[in-house]
Amino acid sequence: MKEIVRIVSEKWANYPIEKKEEMKQNALEDFKRYRENYQNYKTSLTDEQLKKLEEAKDKIKLKKTNLKLKNKKKELDKPKRPSSAYNSFCRDRYFKLDESVPFKERMILLAQQWKNEDAEVKKKYRDDYLEKMTVYNEILKEWEQKMVELGHFDMIGSNKLRKLHKQFQKKAKL
Repeated sequence: MKEIVRIVSEKWANYPIEKKEEMKQNALEDFKRYRENYQNYKTSLTDEQLKKLEEAKDKIKLKKTNLKLKNKKKELDKPKRPSSAYNSFCRDRYFKLDESVPFKERMILLAQQWKNEDAEVKKKYRDDYLEKMTVYNEILKEWEQKMVELGHFDMIGSNKLRKLHKQFQKKAKL
């Protein structure tokens, strides 16, 4: 891709100025036509259609925001929550099942196995999960404290952020 961009850039740099201006003028005219067509389109929509359009835009904006947040969490090495007891059970037993059986059917079999499993086995998985959650919560607290110190308040859960805000307000009053 870098090579293609370099070649195109060189060709554009050597392109005659008159042709460049002509292309820029054509692009401006195309954009004007687009804006006119878009305005005509928008005025032809009903109130319900406009509302749906705005909802779709908001949904896209929310997805982008969530993706940015997810990428930032990954970049800042946010600890990952441990797998549930059920997921750990499935992971342990999934590859022991016949590989010729389709995925969906294997998952149904695993769900049935979990449902019929002895209470002691389920307890083992649940205890393991609780232990991992305890460790996770400790690591998460340390990570969140680090995020506060670095000023990444958007990485903190809203309830914890409210508590921090109250703490800062109390300190400010003193």
